[in-house]
Amino acid sequence: MSRRAHQKQVLRTAWLLLGMLCSATALAQYQAVAEVERPISSSYEEDVTSTASVVAVDTQRTAVLRTEELLLQVPGTRVQRFGDFASFSSLSLRGAEFDQTTVLLGTIPLQSADGGAFDLSTLPAHMVERLEVFRGSTPAWLGTAGIGGTLRIVPQQSEHSSAELNTGIGSFGLATTNLSVSAKSASGLKWTGVSGFAHSDGDFQYTDQRGTLFDSSDDQKRTRSNNHKDQAYGLLHLEAPLAGGKLEALAFIFERISGEPGPAVQSSLYARRNLARAIGALQYSKERSTRGKLLWRTELLASIAHTRNRFSDRFSEIGLGHQDSDNHSTRTQLRAAAERRLIDWLNLTGILDWQHEMFSPQDAYAQEALDGSQRDRLAATMEMPIKSKLAALPFELRPSARMELIHAKLSDTAVQSSSSTQLISTFRLGAALALWPGLALTASLARAARAPSMIELFGDQGLLLGNTSLEPETAYLADVGVNFSEQLGELQSGMQIRLFASRIESMIVFNQINDESNFASRNLGGQTEIYGVETNTSLEWKRALKVIANATVMKSKSTQNLALPLRPQLSAFTRVQYTFYPDKWFDELAVFSDLVYRSNFFTDLVNTVLLREQCILNAGIQSALVRKTLDLRFQIRNVLDSANKDLLAFPLPGRSFALELTWHTDGP
Repeated sequence: MSRRAHQKQVLRTAWLLLGMLCSATALAQYQAVAEVERPISSSYEEDVTSTASVVAVDTQRTAVLRTEELLLQVPGTRVQRFGDFASFSSLSLRGAEFDQTTVLLGTIPLQSADGGAFDLSTLPAHMVERLEVFRGSTPAWLGTAGIGGTLRIVPQQSEHSSAELNTGIGSFGLATTNLSVSAKSASGLKWTGVSGFAHSDGDFQYTDQRGTLFDSSDDQKRTRSNNHKDQAYGLLHLEAPLAGGKLEALAFIFERISGEPGPAVQSSLYARRNLARAIGALQYSKERSTRGKLLWRTELLASIAHTRNRFSDRFSEIGLGHQDSDNHSTRTQLRAAAERRLIDWLNLTGILDWQHEMFSPQDAYAQEALDGSQRDRLAATMEMPIKSKLAALPFELRPSARMELIHAKLSDTAVQSSSSTQLISTFRLGAALALWPGLALTASLARAARAPSMIELFGDQGLLLGNTSLEPETAYLADVGVNFSEQLGELQSGMQIRLFASRIESMIVFNQINDESNFASRNLGGQTEIYGVETNTSLEWKRALKVIANATVMKSKSTQNLALPLRPQLSAFTRVQYTFYPDKWFDELAVFSDLVYRSNFFTDLVNTVLLREQCILNAGIQSALVRKTLDLRFQIRNVLDSANKDLLAFPLPGRSFALELTWHTDGP
């Protein structure tokens, strides 16, 4: 897209926002009232127009819980795994690419500066308080405009003093230990510390098809080799009152040392990977409310995140040549956000966000030193939430616009065409209408974008060649649906139904350009389309029976009118749990069962390789003992021992067991 086209797009966005604001203002002048008598049903009260799901970790724990498993109960999600416990896992929302999903720790972006999908397995579930998943467009306060949506991870922070010690064992040499301690002083200082260690041999059996998908005569059973993992992490989260506001400090460290087994058809013995991550943040926030209504709020944040990814394949076992790389990436962020109520029905929100990213690749086998890259992002977001009444029904409108200026360059200025400057404009219009108590109609329209990553712009000076003329991926997103929640006696129910559609333009892909296995990045011409329907239902009866079910039906179309790879047309999840309250032995005893299903999908752009449907049944039992100070959990994953793969070359384990014992105590 040329600079003139960018300018036209910016003007169109500005005129659209101005038109929406003027229309909403005229409507509100005639319909505004001082009190909202009927709340708008939503799972995310801060922005009732968003399509959000909130998953609380404490209420969903199973034996040796994994963060990515919690996302299965959210509709529209697709978790891609490359193996067993602690293997690379990434998230796709509503059929978008995995690197088109924004992942935040609070409001700190987690993707490394080199781009690519974020590895969810590096965030242990014991450090997480809850997950907030925004499908499609994202609330303006979070300051992102991802094409697929946003996953926000809220770290643990207890409101009282407590301690918890957890230990677990499982199949394939799995062993875990986690410790969590929280305290609160009389002065209001609160802190939470979480640490843990995990080990896995990862030596499960799988069927090696030896590269012949349609000939089973040469299939053989093999044991996954070089799949061991050791990882440790620590989290410290402090909160203290300061000048009428709240000061928070966050520190997180993680390291994993593992073998790199490679694809099933070409396993390895000596390849190694060492991944380390460190995050630090300091945030100050302050707000004022009256009669339950927000008057104003401010937030200041400074953060720094560093990732080191070391990979050694000196004998070329993985098939990409001899490698001994040590890549470093760092992101520094400064963020200022504020919201103020102008009049009873109108608020004004403004966000300014600056990020500086550095990516420094190193490879001992490179013929010459690899050049580092750096990128600066400056983004400004404005939103004007409007709360009113439409025909006596509570109504909320949220128009917002975002401008992002991005400048990237190689550190070596002698390289020709070593810089790239882009201006990206996006917008969002969300609306919600309360039809009656517990039932709300919501809709949103948005333009989202993803800037090219460092690798896509500059390559890795190895197999991947960059392209500094790349344009950002852009998408137009739309959805409409209803939120329903109701309580009838001891039965509590909730439901979400959404119709969604997206059109993605200028998608970035790598394609082979010569016989030496070199790949170059480029923008695809034309557009891809994704549309579907997603539904989520929850039921709870007498604190005993709990049912969670979701399903997503989705169709996709590439520029060649073929189905996009790795997008199943149907995916579904169901959990049924029943809790007993015996008089003796157990304080609580719960049994549960999960069913995870996805239909067939193609793994290539030309739709020639089909991965068969997958159905996994999990079951378990959990109990609370000794006045609820001791928890015992046991789970069987993949009860039917089905042979499953998320990718043709990366097998998943069959039936596995996990046992976990947790001791916890609460202070005053």
